[in-house]
Amino acid sequence: MAWTWAWVAISMLLPVGAPAWADQPDDFIVQQVCVDGADRAVTDDPAHCGKRRKLRVGEVIPYRRVDAGNWQALYSYPVRGLDGEHRAMAEKVFGGNDTSGFYGDLGIRSGYDLLNVGPDYISGIRTSDPGGGDQIFWRNVNCERTDGWIMFPPGLERGQRGEARSTLKITPGPSTACPRMKLLFIAPDFTTWERPLEPIHYTSGKVLDTITSEHFAYGDPENPAHDNDSMEKFYFTREYGFSRWEAWETPAGCQKRAAKAGKPVADLCTPSPLTMCNGDNQATFFGKAYLRLDCRDSTYYVATADKPFNPLVNDAAPGDVFNRNLVTNGTIADGRKGWRAEGVGQRLDVARDPRTGNAALRIDCVDCSGAGVGQEIVVPPSRGATGLHWGASVESQGGAPVLAKLVLTLHPDGQPPQRIEHAVTVTGAWTSLDFDIPWRGGAEADTPATIELLVDGHADLMVDDLYVALLDKP
Repeated sequence: MAWTWAWVAISMLLPVGAPAWADQPDDFIVQQVCVDGADRAVTDDPAHCGKRRKLRVGEVIPYRRVDAGNWQALYSYPVRGLDGEHRAMAEKVFGGNDTSGFYGDLGIRSGYDLLNVGPDYISGIRTSDPGGGDQIFWRNVNCERTDGWIMFPPGLERGQRGEARSTLKITPGPSTACPRMKLLFIAPDFTTWERPLEPIHYTSGKVLDTITSEHFAYGDPENPAHDNDSMEKFYFTREYGFSRWEAWETPAGCQKRAAKAGKPVADLCTPSPLTMCNGDNQATFFGKAYLRLDCRDSTYYVATADKPFNPLVNDAAPGDVFNRNLVTNGTIADGRKGWRAEGVGQRLDVARDPRTGNAALRIDCVDCSGAGVGQEIVVPPSRGATGLHWGASVESQGGAPVLAKLVLTLHPDGQPPQRIEHAVTVTGAWTSLDFDIPWRGGAEADTPATIELLVDGHADLMVDDLYVALLDKP
């Protein structure tokens, strides 16, 4: 496969202080949270706390991980596939201060890597980034998607290493329909992996039990005819899941790329600074010299108690993720797009948090009962779900209490509308409104629905991260 330089690759890390090996194969791709005596997630660093466990599907994350330049925030959380299989989403929010959801609000699109947990390998099946857009991986002409971009096998023990050869074809998303492919267009690739006996020292100063995976495009580096010039290296930890990514290239390959781009070699072929990622930035792989030209070491911890990250706001990987956000533009990254105004005499603008740059809708309404925002959505066939989880984040401006209602109205076919309404009083900083209802309807057909955030009387309110998602449990 041709290596996409702009792609922030599928990467993962392994958390610290872990036992010899995990009980489950996803222990190195789903990050952990610290918990209290009631098993509730708390704001602490799982690299240091005593009691911790893996994140659960739909659970908010009370911290974010960033790289040394605070350029990228990273989350590794579990998702359920449309086929019912367990997967992991490594989500990157470009602009490390931004506490909002998947696509970010800083004018730069964010990205993700979707990882499959198979019996033979943990493998990447889809990615998205600002340069390459949404990309879906296929392994062969039969449209099998697993074990193409191989990461490492489950059950890897300390001191073990290995390698595997595979094939890969990339097609643009979002459609997951089987494309027409010929063997001619399916490129070979080669992966090596290792779980070192000793934990790895990271730029953050943390020392973590780690699995590394090196992905060489185009065939076998041990073959003299092999013409690959690039490699991506991924690090996975038990505490953090996907933790670090590195891009390596041979000097010859980099010079060729610079000439093609019409740029000076020094602009593209200078090794990445050690302040971004520690360790060597020049190395030899299979007898060829390589330069480490880019990296993201996302093992720095930042608490987010004021506005925890909610994975259910994510609308990534349509067609692959069951519990994705059904609301369009739930993070307000695209301004007012998708949202209609309710009521009259109100001001509805997009405002930005001065601390983070995070965008949110501002509802400024004087004596305007019932004013707010709303959006029509569709709840797809339930596919075995037992509940709907829905909510929003709200913040009162100026300190005055605001009376508001979050309303979800379902219109099951042939049945009376089902209206669920929750009244809240917003008194200050960001407050998460999260609700569940049992839901087995729509097993065979789409169910039209509406989500609304309405205010009563005078209000100056910020609203963000609106979502409705199917879950296995109500």
